[in-house]
Amino acid sequence: MKNKILALLASVGLVASASAVEINENLSINGFIDAAYTHNNDNNPGENQQLGLDEIELNFLFNHGPVSGAIHIDDFDQAGGYPENEQVDIEQAHITYALDNGVSFTIGKYGSALGFEREDPAGLYTYSRAYTSGGELGSGDSDFNLGDVDTNVVEGLTVAYANDVFTLAASLENPGDTDMDGDNLNAEISFSYTGFENVVIGGGYFFDNQSNRTLETDALNLHASVNMGKLLV
Repeated sequence: MKNKILALLASVGLVASASAVEINENLSINGFIDAAYTHNNDNNPGENQQLGLDEIELNFLFNHGPVSGAIHIDDFDQAGGYPENEQVDIEQAHITYALDNGVSFTIGKYGSALGFEREDPAGLYTYSRAYTSGGELGSGDSDFNLGDVDTNVVEGLTVAYANDVFTLAASLENPGDTDMDGDNLNAEISFSYTGFENVVIGGGYFFDNQSNRTLETDALNLHASVNMGKLLV
């Protein structure tokens, strides 16, 4: 049994993902510390309780006129809580140029726009991700686990349009590791609609363009949420 005891929002330079510490008018910082308590009750001898840090992330957010960008530095415990499974890397790094008519262009390394769940554990509604094959963070993955940036980031270009009611986006992305030829771009189309009060409807389609069609796994994603006071459905 693994219980989340902290999705800790530290007080020095780290705050919730919805806000950030402003360094100056062009630079802000946010992030989180994610920890857990593990209790192994399978009656095996030896140590059966453990406290550990699952993930530490520090995000640098840039903004200057129509140009914005982000660099996410991440220390992620990939599996088992062992030091050799940890890796520190640039989780995301992208820059966006926004036009006055609502059109924007984003290039760099970023996560999928599909998936209902948030990209980081501090933004999840529960401890376990719904679409990991192992049922817990870092314990597995599936083709539907689109929102988890720890297992699903791409390098590509996104063209998007946004107004007060809906957003549309199309992303062209470098192929994944399973495409050995590496010359076929994947594509993703996503949308979000907020025209109804307290309702969000979203989804899209991921086109997996493999050189070997037997390896292709396209994904259709549709989701909706309704807020009724403190109740989220």
